[in-house]
Amino acid sequence: MMEKIVYTAFLLLLFSCKPDSATVLPVQVEGFDGKVALVAPSGVLKIKLNQPVNWRATGGAIIQGQNDTLTYTAPATAGIQQVVLKHPTNPQDSLLFNIAVTPSATLFQSLRTGNYVLIFRHEAADVGSDQPASTTPDWWKSCDAKLARQLNPQGLTDAASTGKTLKLLEIPVGRIVSSEFCRAFTSAEKMATGLPVQQAKELTLTVYDEPNRCSNTLNLAASQLRDGKNTIFITHVALAINQPDCLLLNKLQWGDAALFSLNENKTLTYTGTIPVKDWTELAK
Repeated sequence: MMEKIVYTAFLLLLFSCKPDSATVLPVQVEGFDGKVALVAPSGVLKIKLNQPVNWRATGGAIIQGQNDTLTYTAPATAGIQQVVLKHPTNPQDSLLFNIAVTPSATLFQSLRTGNYVLIFRHEAADVGSDQPASTTPDWWKSCDAKLARQLNPQGLTDAASTGKTLKLLEIPVGRIVSSEFCRAFTSAEKMATGLPVQQAKELTLTVYDEPNRCSNTLNLAASQLRDGKNTIFITHVALAINQPDCLLLNKLQWGDAALFSLNENKTLTYTGTIPVKDWTELAK
């Protein structure tokens, strides 16, 4: 009789320790760090979940496959898309997954690691013209269009949009340095990084050491800290030196950014250019 009681107690204990199949687990995405995911237009993104879910997407297509994995195919156009994941039996349990669709997805992802210098050409500027013959002291620093060329409305908007994208993608910025021209430091200020805008002669057009402006700019870039953050330069094109890095900087359009990784030996490696539209399309 005692053996029967012990055996019955063992069975009760055994079954009480089995997991409850009705337990409702919270929806989770494996490896999700809370940041906006990045994918190229028409590119594919795998979303690995801890259980089957219901979903809704603002753009793109989703297929739910084996092992609780969603295969998301991005639309062909750039922009921010959202995927809402919901527990099939608990509609209060949901997860919002933001996806940035952009041709510069790989470059943006690299910037999240820090240790880059982004050399921007200032934003769109066609208001007024530079007056190098002016007798006004420091005429180039003036925000008066009668003395120096200034940002136009599109340039002001694009600068603000670029700053929004930096924040949206959580790209770490530690320093922002501009030319002394108003169109350059205004571009920096409108990005609203929350950082003080430093001005540097090395980045300034015409009025200082113009023949060596490219070398001075690149040397200043190479001297920046490798501290896990990025440095932003706002400068000009029309560089006089015929060398590879200067030639590629001369190709920058208003608001474009050339990316240089900072090497441990205080050298730079060009990794690509993010055009202005790739910054602004994600801020809409």
